[in-house]
Formats: sequence, structure tokens, C-alpha cells
Amino acid sequence: SLSPAVFGQHLAETMAYEQKLGQQQVPILVQKSTEFILEHGLAEEGIFRLPGQDNLVRQLRDAFDAGERPSFHRDTDVHTVASLFKLYLRELPEPVVPWLQYEDFLLCGQALEADETKGHQELLKQLSLLPRDNYNLLSYICRFLYEIQLNSSVNKMSVDNLATVIGVNLIRPRVEDPATIMRGTPQVQKVMTVMISDHEKLFPPSKDVPPSPPAQKNEKKAPVPRSSVGWGAAEDPKAPRVSTQMRGHPNSSSSPGPAATSSSPGEDTEPTLGTWKTQPRKRTQTLPTKKSSPAAPGEKGSRERNNVLASDFWKSSTRPLASDGHKRTLSHDLFKLLDLHRAPAHDSIPPSQAESGEGSGSSPSPASSISEKEFLPCFSPSHEPREAASATGSPAEDPSAEQQSREFLQSVILKLEKEMEAQRNDYEEQIKSLQKENYEAWAKVVRLNQDMEREKMKSEELELRLRSTERLREELEKKTKLLQEEIKNLTR
Repeated sequence: SLSPAVFGQHLAETMAYEQKLGQQQVPILVQKSTEFILEHGLAEEGIFRLPGQDNLVRQLRDAFDAGERPSFHRDTDVHTVASLFKLYLRELPEPVVPWLQYEDFLLCGQALEADETKGHQELLKQLSLLPRDNYNLLSYICRFLYEIQLNSSVNKMSVDNLATVIGVNLIRPRVEDPATIMRGTPQVQKVMTVMISDHEKLFPPSKDVPPSPPAQKNEKKAPVPRSSVGWGAAEDPKAPRVSTQMRGHPNSSSSPGPAATSSSPGEDTEPTLGTWKTQPRKRTQTLPTKKSSPAAPGEKGSRERNNVLASDFWKSSTRPLASDGHKRTLSHDLFKLLDLHRAPAHDSIPPSQAESGEGSGSSPSPASSISEKEFLPCFSPSHEPREAASATGSPAEDPSAEQQSREFLQSVILKLEKEMEAQRNDYEEQIKSLQKENYEAWAKVVRLNQDMEREKMKSEELELRLRSTERLREELEKKTKLLQEEIKNLTR
């Protein structure tokens, strides 16, 4: 049976357990934490860098591990929620980027430093090899961090700062010894910076809607209450909808099954790659369109606000919105920016993706077939990465191009190794020089201490002599007075 615990549990196990609470693509803890931070922490200086309250973090952790999915009170310390979020990522038995791909992601970081275009291609290839749950969570986090850095002038958390504090929790080696961590830190920093800054290209909106599960493609379900999910769109049984997850099936947590390649023609033809205006790009189960979505009490604002809510990736349906107390988390500027970039997001999908897939046809219009093609490469870590790379969403490569890519990476590695060797020799020389200077300074201090001791002894001797001389002088003065008195007596 699945455990209700969250911390220390594999991501796939947590997602499988939380399907009972409604289908979503990231753990509820992550949804609730990011929602709360976006509502209350965008202007908080040092968010994710300053620690929270340890006792409150432990209480929240225990509550989630007991099977509860509590909501955060509006007065909760934002840094405490951020610490809880980082603690969850840090305690995953296997990080979001699996250990099998750790070295490949480091190579991507080196390639990005040498040639950004080739580095992007290699990074796209590695992202397509991630398990489904891992890809969804990484995409979700990168978009969330991008929203945080939009307020860097206030919260002082730039892309580089966020990449530093979050990257070590997402991409880490199997054996976390200091030498290995230090060796990979620059590459992890570079990869995280690129994934946050270029998230629209690396995580295109077309991949937000995975293939529909076979059991649900012709089903019409009643609205599902999702009181415990952080950011959901309220469901409307009359609205056209797209089922977004296959994790209801026990074997679909890491890779899409071949049965998901077929889809009902009348169900998924409307929301294709879609725009952010007409299809809410929400990573949860059923997504109503703007016209059919029921209005919550707090959603009766201006027309512009309704448009934003309809296209909001971070849309919240945890509870009905209060008129004053509960504010939406993202600025209107972000959604305008995303709307401007949705066309490039479509164009960024390589043509090879439209030609790959098992039995999915060549028509680009159905969302189910496109999403299936997008997610076909997401094999589980047990698959051979190089074999799976042929089905990725990156540009098609012939053997000669792949060989050139490998040779290029090898040359980059050799160059970096030489630079590291030169730096290490330089550092060793500096260390030896500092050690020598340290020894000389220590020897000088010892000599000075010895000289001080000798001077102290001389001073003590002089003081003794001075005292002795003063006593002799006093005795002589007494004798002189006695002699003077005797002379006076004799003269009388």
C-alpha cells in the first residue's frame, strides 16, 4: 500500500498516492508552497536564502507525513514555507534530475559555456529523457523561479542567486562528498540559470498536457472537489476538457504507455498546442475553458482580470476567493509576457517531433497526438539513455552529427581538464607559498616571544638592583646624620 508520507518518499510514490485527492502533475506540498510564496513572498528580501523557523518547519513536515495536506495560514512566515519547500527537494531519495543523468547535465553546463546553441540542444535532449513526474516538477519549479526573479529588484533574488540556492537540491550527485559537489557546482549553476531564464523554450507549453489515459478518453465525470489542491481550475462537466495524467495507472508514473497513443477524435481536437488565452495552461487534471469556467465570488472583477485568470498557469482553486483577503499571485505583466511568447513556444518545437511517435498519425491538430509525441521520449531511468535519445524532441541527428557532438564535448572536457589542472597547480603553489610565509611568521613570533622574555628578565634584574641601591642610600644617609650629631657633640 502507498504511504501518505511526503518527505523522504520517491516522487513517483507521492504522485501515485495523491491521485486520490485529484490528479495533478506536481506534489500538493509543492503547489501549496509555491502558491503561498507567490502570494506573500514576492517582495520578501532574501526569499529562499534566509532560513525559516525550525520548529514550525518540523510541525508542517510532520503534518504532511501524517497524510494531511494543510493550507498555510496567511500569517505564516514566508521563509518557513520556503525552507519547507527546499527541505522536501533535499530529502527526495533520488533528486529531480536522476543520478543516471547527473554527469550528462554537467556536460550540458560545459557545452553551454562553450557554445550556447549546441548546449541548448544537448539540454533539450536530456530534459526529454527525464521521467514524466520529474519533467513536470522541474518545469513547474523553473517557471515558479522565473516569476520570483521578476521581482529581484525588491527581493534581491536574481536568476543567479536562485540557481545557486535551488540548483543544489535539484541536481546533486549520488555520493555527496565535498570534492564532487565543488567540481559540479559551476555546471549546475549554469544549467539552472539557463533553465530558469529560457524556460519557455526548454519547457514549451505544448508539453504541459500529456496524453489522455485510455480509461478516460470517452468518459464524462462529475465535477471533482479539490479542496486540498493548491492551484486548480474548477471543473465543469459541460466544458470540453483534457485529461492530463496517466498516473492513475500504476505503471504510468515514469513513462507513457503505448496504449495512450490513441485518442477520441471528438474530445481533444479543440485544445491543440493552444494559446494561453483559450486553454488554461494548468498542470492539473481537467481544464475548463474561459467561457465555461464557473465564477468564484472573487472572480467578478474587471474583464481584464477574468482574462488573466482564464490563462493563468498559477490559477488557484483551493477555496473560493475572498473579496479582500485573498489576492492572486501573479502580476498582469507576466501573463501579457507569456501571451506574447506563446507563438515562439509553438515554433520552438522541432519538426522531427511531428514525425515521431507510435501510431499517432501526421496531423498536428489533435492535442492528444501532439502531447503523446512530446512525451514519448520520457523513459524511466532504467532505459538506456542513448537509445531513447533517438525519440527525443531535439533536432534529428545522423551518426556523423552525433559523433561530431561527442568529439566536441570531449574536446571541451579536455580543455576544461587542462584549465583545471593549471588552476590546481597554481593553487598548490599559492598554498605552498602561504604555508612558507605562515611558517616564517610563526618563527618570527616565537623569536619575538623569546626576546620579550629576555627583556622581561633584564627588567626584573634592574628593578632588584634599583631597590638594593635605594636601601644602601638610605643607610648611608642615616650614618651621615649620626656622624654629624657626634661632631656637634665633640665641638661643644
